[in-house]
Amino acid sequence: MKNAKYVLFVLAAVILITGIIKRPHTATMPDLEGLNGTRGAIVHIKPGTQPNIRSIEDDSCGQLYEVGSLSKAMTGLVLADAIDKGELSLDTPLPSRPEITVKDLVTHTSGLPRLSNKPTAIFSSLINATLGRNPYAFDEGSLSHHINEATLGDRTYEYSNLGAAATYELFPKYLGGDYATVMKKRLFEPLGMNNTEVQTADSKVCTGQNEAGVSQQRWTMTEYAPAGGIVSTPQDLALLAQALATNSAPGQSALEPLTKRSENSSAGVFWVIDSPTDTNPNTPPITWHNGATGGYGSFLGLNPDTGEAVVVVSNTPGNQTAIGKKLLGKEA
Repeated sequence: MKNAKYVLFVLAAVILITGIIKRPHTATMPDLEGLNGTRGAIVHIKPGTQPNIRSIEDDSCGQLYEVGSLSKAMTGLVLADAIDKGELSLDTPLPSRPEITVKDLVTHTSGLPRLSNKPTAIFSSLINATLGRNPYAFDEGSLSHHINEATLGDRTYEYSNLGAAATYELFPKYLGGDYATVMKKRLFEPLGMNNTEVQTADSKVCTGQNEAGVSQQRWTMTEYAPAGGIVSTPQDLALLAQALATNSAPGQSALEPLTKRSENSSAGVFWVIDSPTDTNPNTPPITWHNGATGGYGSFLGLNPDTGEAVVVVSNTPGNQTAIGKKLLGKEA
């Protein structure tokens, strides 16, 4: 174990040094609020108006973007819809770890680590991330091993990709199908999100890039898909944002607070709910989620009081959240 820790320490140092060396310049789009990347879009929705979509696209490229952890927010909507319909509850136990409940998973209070703390999984993810490859390229069946072998920490708020991925188990057992099929049937199709899907090797997604402009492998995530495996378009995300802003999305109850994250922030069913602060009571409330993969970044947020919503996506992760919150009247 000491040797494994030493190897991980050395590898982390190499990653840090490599990151510094490879950070000469970040491409930005001045016409899109300085958004990182070479292709991207900003969607601004105001009540009673059609979505205003500003975009810069590459004609040789498809319109699909990896949305990263924004997938969690979409997963949360479908789980909340199932809870509303009585198909499962917040107290439903996770099949592979019955001491963990649905509420624990969707509020990041399960005690599961951010990623598998199995040394081989950590090593594999670090190597792949360093080389611009998919860090979630695990074999089928790995998720259950990662869950069962994980040492649980405190049951306080601790963001966990492993915990979000664990909801993959709930779909066939309680929602009547595999994750990709259920997401399509219960969220994408009802909202007309016809170009949104759980990414596979056949998905027509162009290569993204990191902040140094280095191409990154696409993140197909299989069992980890609930945590970050969805791809979508600005137009489809506008449909989702508009439905959320008008309280007409499936599983709208996902946006209701379940537990505290901090003094002025709560967690819903994977959604983040920020309220005005005591020092700045005029700060608007924002319900949101963001996401990042090796080569993409995303943000979707709305002001539930006014019905205003913003979507930001691009082919380089970085400043999507700051831009999105600023457009909603709140500094990130």
